[in-house]
Amino acid sequence: MRLILSLLMLSALAIGLACNSAAKPTITKVEPTKQPAAASQADNHSHTDDKSIPRITLEEAKKAFDTGTAIFVDTRDSSSYSFSRIKGAIHLPMSEFATGWQKISKGKKIIAYCSWVDEHTSIGLVQALNKNGILDAYALKGGTEDWRKAGFPMDGTSPK
Repeated sequence: MRLILSLLMLSALAIGLACNSAAKPTITKVEPTKQPAAASQADNHSHTDDKSIPRITLEEAKKAFDTGTAIFVDTRDSSSYSFSRIKGAIHLPMSEFATGWQKISKGKKIIAYCSWVDEHTSIGLVQALNKNGILDAYALKGGTEDWRKAGFPMDGTSPK
């Protein structure tokens, strides 16, 4: 279990670094490998497809923001978080997930976001939260940029 969690954290960290990089990532096609016949059912589910991670639209997220039914979690690096973030968001970069995920309150919807339209880092956070029993978590479609472009509330040194 610790090995799987460690591998998940390393994968999520790599995704987080890619999300915060200014360069466009290189996409490499990887051919799937055949699972050994003796693999357990748990092994078959250890690599969740990104498409199975729940996402939330900008409109749905804004409604949750306005009604106070969600906690927004910024998964970007510290300088990006300081510069501009969704108003009231807490900061939890993937590099700090192992020690910081418990600070996320249960009982409200969790909306994770990053700066990439494809939600790379926020997907990693949602997946990690799911593996730790927090199932009401979603990746914000369009991330910070779409939220800002819509004119929704922002905090930081350059909130607009």
